[in-house]
Amino acid sequence: MCTTSIAPGKVILFGEHFVVEGEPALAAAVNLYARVKACRRDNGNKVVVEKSAFGKGVVWPECFPEKLCFLREVIAKAAQLLGVEPWPGTVSIDSAIPPGSGLGSSAAVSTAFASSYLAIGGATLEPRIVFEAALAGEKYVHGKPSGVDIAVALNGGVIYYRRGEGFKLIDVGISGVKLVLADSGVERSTGEAVRRVLARKKVLGELGEQLYRVAGFLVEKAVAALRERDYVLLGTLMDVNHGLLNAMGVSLPLLEELVHLARERGALGAKITGAGLGGSIIALVREKDAEKVYHALLERARNAYVLELGVKGLTLQEGSN
Repeated sequence: MCTTSIAPGKVILFGEHFVVEGEPALAAAVNLYARVKACRRDNGNKVVVEKSAFGKGVVWPECFPEKLCFLREVIAKAAQLLGVEPWPGTVSIDSAIPPGSGLGSSAAVSTAFASSYLAIGGATLEPRIVFEAALAGEKYVHGKPSGVDIAVALNGGVIYYRRGEGFKLIDVGISGVKLVLADSGVERSTGEAVRRVLARKKVLGELGEQLYRVAGFLVEKAVAALRERDYVLLGTLMDVNHGLLNAMGVSLPLLEELVHLARERGALGAKITGAGLGGSIIALVREKDAEKVYHALLERARNAYVLELGVKGLTLQEGSN
C-alpha cells in the first residue's frame, strides 16, 4: 500500500518579529508544494528514504544523512501519540519549495510525511496527531518553532496567530491579485535577525513598545482589508509593515532595491517576508501586473515566483503498489 500527501508552503504576510513579543501575525498558504509518497514495505524495521533533495538515506531506527533526521522525529512522535511501534516502509520526497527561503519548506515536508506515514500504518488521520508529529520534525530543524508553518501546511488558507492564543483560520476569499516573491539569494540567520530586533527594541524603550503595538494594529487592519477585498489598503499596509521592519534593523540594500523595484513596476505594496537580513520579499500585485513585476524582480533576485494566496492545505491521495 502507498499513499501520497501534498502540503503547501507559506509566506508571512504581516507581523514577523513582532509576533515574538506577543503581537499577532498573518500567514498564508501558497501554491508551492511538498509531495511525499510513502509505501508500507516488509524491509525489517527500517524506514528508507529512496528519493529526496538530500539524497537517499534511512530515517528509522537510525538516521542518515543528518539532513533527513528530522523525519525520524516525526516517526517517533507519531508512534508515541498512537502508542504503537513504528512500522517499516519507503519514502520518496519531491518539493518545489526552496529550503532556507522563509517559505516553510521543512514544515511542508514534515506535514506531508506525517500524513503519508500515518496513512500507510492504518492510523486515523486526526489533525491533532498530524500537527504534533510534524511539529516534532520542525523542532529538530528550528529549535523552538511557533508552529504557524505547520498550521498553514495542514489547514491552508490564511492563518491568524498570536503567541499563547493558538491559530485561527481567517475566512477570506482572495481574488484578482497575486503575490510575487523574490528570493534575494542572500543567506540569512534567523537567530541573528531576532537578536538584532530585540536589542533595538530595548534601546528604544517606550518607543519600541509603541512600534510593536503599531505592528499589532497593522495586522488587525490587514484582516479587515482581506475580508473587504480592499487590496489597495492591504498593499499600503504591507508598505508600512516593511517600514517598521526596516526601522528595526533587518533590511539590506538589496532587499530595499527589490521592494522599491516592485512598487515602481506597479505592485500595490511590497515588504520583507520572514526574518530579513536576506531571504525574500513579497509584492502584492493585480493579476494583470504579475508578469511585469515578476520579470523585473527576476533581473535582480536569485529567483522569483508568481504565487496564489490562501490555497488549500494538506491533501492525501491513497493508492496501492
